[in-house]
Amino acid sequence: MAEETERKQGKPWTNKAVFRTYEEAFALALEINEMSALSEKKVRAKIKRRSTGAFVVKVRAVEPEPVKHKKSKAKKK
Repeated sequence: MAEETERKQGKPWTNKAVFRTYEEAFALALEINEMSALSEKKVRAKIKRRSTGAFVVKVRAVEPEPVKHKKSKAKKK
């Protein structure tokens, strides 16, 4: 039997802006990432290239990762 593991998907990416050059898109993505670091609402930005040669800046809200606690095992002698 094959076990299926469900992987929780994150928030969906949304298009923020479309640019003709990578430099313009990079400037906006960098600005978004810098402002996100300073604010409480965390947002991630990425750049995707379209087949037409245009560059799209996509953003999504970042969910805080749950804290995982390690289980310590007692050493057996």
